[in-house]
Amino acid sequence: MDDEWMALEERSLNAWPSLKQQVYDGWLLRFAQGYTRRANSVVPLYMGRLDLQDKVEVCRTHYARQSLPAVFKLWSSRQGDALDRVLQERSFAREAETAVKTCDIQALCALPAHAHARVDFACTAAWFDAFVELNGVAATDCKKLRSILKQVSPPVAYVSLSDEGRVVSCGMGIAEGGDVGIFSLVTAQDLRNRGLGQQLIGHIARWARGQGVERAYLQVMAENIPAWGLYRKLGFVERYRYWYRVGPI
Repeated sequence: MDDEWMALEERSLNAWPSLKQQVYDGWLLRFAQGYTRRANSVVPLYMGRLDLQDKVEVCRTHYARQSLPAVFKLWSSRQGDALDRVLQERSFAREAETAVKTCDIQALCALPAHAHARVDFACTAAWFDAFVELNGVAATDCKKLRSILKQVSPPVAYVSLSDEGRVVSCGMGIAEGGDVGIFSLVTAQDLRNRGLGQQLIGHIARWARGQGVERAYLQVMAENIPAWGLYRKLGFVERYRYWYRVGPI
């Protein structure tokens, strides 16, 4: 992985932190009580010295202690390809192939505004409750989600769009190192395909430009066809892909 890709990976780790983590021979083990793959996976950042088979078993043991499967986040590289082969041989399922895309911030700043947009710089109860409702977050996961959001250290904009007093779309922008990550965009099921996603991105971009940001990035799953169409229209270009390997508990 080149320097640009590694920088985006590091920013995305900061944008969606785990609740606990441990570094093991160049790999970052992340734990968040099972809420989201991103926060509960092994990220092989650097080449280590130890045998891959042995390292996989040690990671499996760490996650098993918390009644979690061992999940590995992988991308194509010398280390990633070798690890992917090891995990495939051990029957780790390949899941959630995802593209990382970037776009110049100026292009996004020209997107239309929404008449009832709100930008908060802390996670308000109103934004959180709307996010939980629109995403269908289980009641048992709300405390975990709130704890993850409290761990975010770079500047954050929590954006919400309302219609007749009801929050109908919301998302987050997280600025770091000249980039803004666009995360967790969601729109009410009955109001999709009406341009609310573009408006959300536009409000995030205009805030981010004030933070000195030059580029936006986001992550979109390969199977999310409607999102691919939107991001292509807005000018996002794919930089690389990652995927997960998920083992049994």
